[in-house]
Amino acid sequence: MKIGEFINIYRREHNISMEELANRCGLSKAYISKLESDVDKNKTKQIKPSIQTFNKIAKGLNISLTDLLSALDSEQEVTLEPEYDSILNAINKSFLVEINSYLEMLNDVGKQEAVKRVEELTYLPKYSKINNSLSAAARHGNINELPDSEAIDEDIRNAKDPDFL
Repeated sequence: MKIGEFINIYRREHNISMEELANRCGLSKAYISKLESDVDKNKTKQIKPSIQTFNKIAKGLNISLTDLLSALDSEQEVTLEPEYDSILNAINKSFLVEINSYLEMLNDVGKQEAVKRVEELTYLPKYSKINNSLSAAARHGNINELPDSEAIDEDIRNAKDPDFL
């Protein structure tokens, strides 16, 4: 379900007007109407609310942002920042919210370390979507030449070593 349908169902179940919901969320009645109809002012494009708007709606509905995003389907588009927009639409929103909640608990050094750990997971065939041979080739510096069996065996030994990560 998309945000407009979610809002409409919520309003009907709680018997509140668009105006009352708009006031609770700190948004205009017209914007709530656009969300419910899922089209912009030109009636040609779907509404793509920002993550800040989703946060306002969640607060107005007295639910967490995570719960709101989890209730929506993958068809719902969200705008973060222009450079992150396409990434967010390609990845499960609730997964990003969960990851972000952990990142928010970390200081800058911890955040950098978290990125390194995620990168390290991509090197392990068990966790990587990339063909294991190509993944190993990338790790050993030459994507044009597949690694020999010794290099792959070394990756496997390293992956089994608890101190590897």
